[in-house]
Amino acid sequence: MGRGLIAKAPRGGEAKMLTLALGLLALTSAAQAQDAGAGQTVAAVDGPPPQAQSPSCELHVWPAPDLHLAYYGWTKGGTRRPAANGPFGSLPGNLVLFTSGRQAEKLRNMALAEIVGLPGYSVVVHDGPADTVALRRVPEQRLVKGAACYAELALQGGSFQYDVITGKSLNVIFRMRQFRGETLEKPATGSFVTEKLNVTLEGGDAMSPEAFMAEIERGFDADMRRLGEALLQIARTGSKKKR
Repeated sequence: MGRGLIAKAPRGGEAKMLTLALGLLALTSAAQAQDAGAGQTVAAVDGPPPQAQSPSCELHVWPAPDLHLAYYGWTKGGTRRPAANGPFGSLPGNLVLFTSGRQAEKLRNMALAEIVGLPGYSVVVHDGPADTVALRRVPEQRLVKGAACYAELALQGGSFQYDVITGKSLNVIFRMRQFRGETLEKPATGSFVTEKLNVTLEGGDAMSPEAFMAEIERGFDADMRRLGEALLQIARTGSKKKR
């Protein structure tokens, strides 16, 4: 009988040991599951931050109407069409000078946000001119609804000017406005820029229409750079003198 009791004791001990081992295993599994869950929570916190909620900024740009030819002589001046016996004699009478569409193409290839001092703004170039009547009549109302952070650059007019005193140049008139939401942030800035052109349209050295148009486009590129300089000058001094 003593031997029977002695024989059963190890089995009871083994059962207790087994129970203890199972309990430890359960605790270990629970701890591992908790750690795994904690690891997932940390991963979510440490992951990429959510997209910034600050509104994006937009610069909307409009080209000028088709540029025109202007001549200012000793006794008279104004808009002219090319004519064989006139100051634009080497140009065809049906010449369409630097259309709005061509301006828009050029503008889309320029760093306009940097030129006007608004780096980081996304640029939207419109195909045709802005409503200049609306710009003048309601100067505090934006032309396009949308982004809360918003600015406008409208080229309001331009011309190739042949002046017997000052020479030949490409002139561009512009207006710049900046908004916060629907509120005009500062008074509109309006001015014009001009670039001297190397153009010969009369006599034996008269240039071809293609060469003339290439010089017009060079002048437009230069005028846009001058536009940025003019805006900087206006911001510093309040002066609206031409550049």
